Amino acid sequence: TVGIDVFVCRVYKAKMKKSGEHNEEDKTAVVAIKVFDLTDQTQAVWVQNCLKTEMFISKYLKHPNIVPTIEVVKTHTHGYIVMALAPNGSIKLDMLCRLKRPYTNEEALKYFTGLVTGLHYIHSHNVAHRDLKLDNFLLSANWVPMLADFRPMPAQIWRQKLATEVLPLVPVTATQVRGWAP
Repeated sequence: TVGIDVFVCRVYKAKMKKSGEHNEEDKTAVVAIKVFDLTDQTQAVWVQNCLKTEMFISKYLKHPNIVPTIEVVKTHTHGYIVMALAPNGSIKLDMLCRLKRPYTNEEALKYFTGLVTGLHYIHSHNVAHRDLKLDNFLLSANWVPMLADFRPMPAQIWRQKLATEVLPLVPVTATQVRGWAP
């Protein structure tokens, strides 16, 4: 298991055989698979209102700063989104691993520019991310920043999440964020 989503899914790391490859040599790609349990009645509202939208958005968006979706599949019991694996994890994890060595200006500019470029792309396609946080900014094998997790949310769940997770946060100034201040 790579991760567990707060709402409705688990993310697994898996090997996927590349289609059309018939050599003796093993031709596989390492991928991340988001697995949604469609039988969980506590998530029925989300599944009914949002899963199709997330699957469509994931498959539709194609940009170097967005985690590529390889395939989407829905059965009676599960939904699957197969994506490229971001082997260097999230920017949040990267920042936590390097607390004693802040990003250089060049590194910060590369990450920030990549993320803003990805955001500009999705906004130009009338898609809002709705869950921008460092956990959803992933790093490719080449350290390219990519946006992930384009999940829409039913209004009642969003209001509950806003009341319990966003509003109680303590404000932080830019100079308090280590490594990102000028």
